[in-house]
Amino acid sequence: MVFRRGSVLGPLLFIIFINDLVESCGEDANIYVFLDDAKVYQHILADDDEIKLQACVDIFVKWAEEWLVKINYSKCKVMSIMHKGQRVNNDTAYHMQDTLLDKVDKIKDLGVLFDP
Repeated sequence: MVFRRGSVLGPLLFIIFINDLVESCGEDANIYVFLDDAKVYQHILADDDEIKLQACVDIFVKWAEEWLVKINYSKCKVMSIMHKGQRVNNDTAYHMQDTLLDKVDKIKDLGVLFDP
């Protein structure tokens, strides 16, 4: 789908188009969508939550393939944010199709630097 810059209808059509992503991932999914940017997240309290997160990522990739949306896998990262003193299991490896996602300690998003 191609939208022209400066058009009035383009952004509206894209919002309608991207809203299907949130519905496709189901109620268990936690997704933030802002313009052409989407973030999938999960509060990890048990091993089952890690499985839910990977399942949501898999649905996300399937949706992108179905709607012919190209995902820039090099921009997809994994970051853990926790309470002070809380430990995180860094053994879990998340992937999108055959691409292993990089784990990072900090990430810049929309001009804001996030770190644990």
